[in-house]
Amino acid sequence: MNPQAALQRLCVMGLALVSAASSNAANPLIRYPSASSPSASRDGGNLLVNPGFEAPYVKQCCHTEQGLAGLPIDEVQVANGWRGWWYPPGIDSAHPEYCGDNAPPKCQAWHRPEWREAAPFAERIHECKNAQKYFTFFSVHEAGMVQQVTGVPSGARLRFSIYMHAWSTNDNSGASSGQDYMGLKVGIDPIGDANPWSQNIVWSPVHDAYDTYQLYNVEAVAQGNTVTVFTHSQPMWGLQHNDVYIDDASLIVVGDVPTVAPTASPPPGGIEGGTPTEPLPTAGGPTPVAWSQAPIPPGAKTYPVKPGDSLWTISARSGVAVDTLRRLNNVVGNKIYVGQILILDSGPPTPTALAATPVALDSPPDAATPPPVVMGEVGNICVTVYADTNVSGARDGGEALFAGLAFNLMQAADGAGRAVGGYRTDGVNEPFCFRDLPPANYQIVFAPPTGYAATTPDNPGVGIVPGAVVNVEIGLAPLEAVEAARARARTFKIIGAVLAALLLAPGLWLVAPRISHLANRRTSKQ
Repeated sequence: MNPQAALQRLCVMGLALVSAASSNAANPLIRYPSASSPSASRDGGNLLVNPGFEAPYVKQCCHTEQGLAGLPIDEVQVANGWRGWWYPPGIDSAHPEYCGDNAPPKCQAWHRPEWREAAPFAERIHECKNAQKYFTFFSVHEAGMVQQVTGVPSGARLRFSIYMHAWSTNDNSGASSGQDYMGLKVGIDPIGDANPWSQNIVWSPVHDAYDTYQLYNVEAVAQGNTVTVFTHSQPMWGLQHNDVYIDDASLIVVGDVPTVAPTASPPPGGIEGGTPTEPLPTAGGPTPVAWSQAPIPPGAKTYPVKPGDSLWTISARSGVAVDTLRRLNNVVGNKIYVGQILILDSGPPTPTALAATPVALDSPPDAATPPPVVMGEVGNICVTVYADTNVSGARDGGEALFAGLAFNLMQAADGAGRAVGGYRTDGVNEPFCFRDLPPANYQIVFAPPTGYAATTPDNPGVGIVPGAVVNVEIGLAPLEAVEAARARARTFKIIGAVLAALLLAPGLWLVAPRISHLANRRTSKQ
C-alpha cells in the first residue's frame, strides 16, 4: 500500500471511530474509548478513538464556578474521544487570574485556554480534515489534551505518538518570536489515572516545536487494562498569542506482551514542581492527588510543601542540597506535591551498642542503599539580584538586594531550551542557588520589572564544568537613571572621539602655535 493510500485509510478509520463513539457514548460531552474499542495487537493497531481529531467538536463539561456549576463550557470545544485539562487559575498566589495595579512586578496572568478546531486553516492541520487547537491570549497556562484507553493487555509496552507545534508571538505575524519556553511534551499514565498531575505519568523530554508540526513520542508498560495519554504545554511568557496545535495521534503496542502481568510498581513520572490544590475537574468529580510519602525518621526536621514550592526554593531556604532532598524523600526527578511532608535530615543518630558486631571492610553494600554522590561531577549556579543605586554595572558596598524579580534557568538541549527551574527574589534569602547541575551551557532568563532596567548583561549565559560554583550578579536600577547614565556614556564617548581626532589630525601641532600667537596679539591690542 502506498503512503497516500495508507494515509487515506487512516483518516477513514479515524472518522469511523468517531462515529462509533458518538452513537454509543452515554455522555455526549466527554467520551472515552469503551471496552469495545479496538483491541491491542502486535500489528501496530491504533488504540485511540479519533486519533486525527476530526469533527464533530463538542463542548466539554463542566463549569465549576458558582452559578454555572454543571453547565458545558462554551470556550472548551474538543474533538470527540478527547478532552482538555488545565491548571485552574486563581487558586493560589503563584497562578493569578489577573494582574492589576497592585500585582507583584512582572506578574504573569494565568488563564484557562480556549479549545477550538483548527479548520478551516489548512496550514495548521497536519493530515486529513481537522486538528485540535487551544490557546491563551496575553496570558500563560498549563494545559493539554487527555484520552483514557481501556482494553489494553496488562504488561504490554505501549508507544504514544502525536504531532504538535506552537505559535507564540506578540503580533499577528505567521512566525513565532519572543517566547523562551512552551513546555511541549507527551505522557502515558500506565495505571490509567486521568489526573494530569499524577506521579505515575511517564513523560517524554520537553522539546518545543514552533510553526511546523513535529512528532512527539513516549513509551511505558501498562500496569493494568487501562492507560491514559496526555499532552502538555506551559508557556513561560504571556504573549499575545500562545497557541498549541495537535494532530494525528497513535497508541500502539510495541514488543511482545508477557503472558503474566508484571508485579513491579508503576514507573515514576509527573509534572515537575508542585501540584495544584484543586485537581482536574471531571464529570465524575475531582480526581485526588496522591504521592508516596517517605517514612519520617524520629526527630527528623520536616517541611510541608506549599503551593508554588519547588525543590530549588526549599533547598535555598533550608540549606539542604536538592540531591539530599531527593534521596531522603524518594523523589524522582523534581516532582513534589502540595501537602507532601519533605524530610530535611535523617534525625539524631541512633545509639549503637558497645558490643556491636564488626562489619568486614570488604562486605558488599546493601542493594537498597542509594549510591553515594560523587562530588565534582556537578556544579552550582548562584544568582544575586541587587539594586544598582549608582548605576555602575557592578555591586558596590552598601547596595541592597532587590525583591520581586522572577527569573528562569534554561539549559540548552538538542538545540532547544529546557527549563531547569525558576525563582522570584524576596530581597532576603539571596543569593539563590540552582544546585547539582550537570555540566552544560545554561542561560538565566528574566525581564526587568516595569520601570526598571538591567545594568548588567541581559539574560546572561553561564557554562558549568564539573565541580564549578558560578556566581551571577544581576543589577537593576530605575529606567530613568539607566537611560541618563547611558546618555552620559554616549556623550563622553563622542567627546573622547572628537578629542582623539583632533590630537591625531595631520599638522595639528604645526597649526596650534600659530593659533596661539594670533590669540596673544589680539589680546594685547585690546
